[in-house]
Amino acid sequence: MSYRVNADITPHLANEAGLAVRVQGLRRYYAALLTRRGLLRIVKVRDGVETLLAETPFDWSFDTAYQFSIDVAGRHIRCSIGKTALNAQDDDRDFFDDGALALVVSGGALSSNEICVRPIRLSS
Repeated sequence: MSYRVNADITPHLANEAGLAVRVQGLRRYYAALLTRRGLLRIVKVRDGVETLLAETPFDWSFDTAYQFSIDVAGRHIRCSIGKTALNAQDDDRDFFDDGALALVVSGGALSSNEICVRPIRLSS
């Protein structure tokens, strides 16, 4: 299943804050996360084990809303926040092909006012 999720996310004193896609429970999902170390990361969490798929520096601050856009299509995951874009691919034979979405936070809090999910059309 291919879809796009757009959400405004405001981290409040969090170690990590972001958006998860293809969620199959509390311990199985992909996530785009802002980290306190100044990074935007795409991770895969499978049975509680986190695997880094991609990361890039991203200067952010607490109590500021960020517009996340995440596309998932097959094994490909793309996250953009403003002009910063990050692409990842899950080459694991057991990649997650479907699931829900969720807000993700560790060590603090986050807020969001709007989350929108839409199908994306794949070009042939």
